[in-house]
Amino acid sequence: MRSLVFLSDYTSFSLAEMKTNSNTFQWYGRMPSVFDDHRKMVDQKKSEFQEALKVCHHYSIVDSQRYLNLHHILHQIRLA
Repeated sequence: MRSLVFLSDYTSFSLAEMKTNSNTFQWYGRMPSVFDDHRKMVDQKKSEFQEALKVCHHYSIVDSQRYLNLHHILHQIRLA
């Protein structure tokens, strides 16, 4: 920022240059809200992923129990 102030004292900026610099500083000012928005998106996706993992974990337990029950039944049939 000091450099720009220094340059403005010793240099004439065209309208296009002033517009470009203005856009740059406005972009910098918008960054906190951009980071907040992305933080919210990350939190939302993290929650969705954790819920999906819970569902997958539940089904893997159910499938494991079914496999163990089937294995037990087959073992009982072989013993009979």
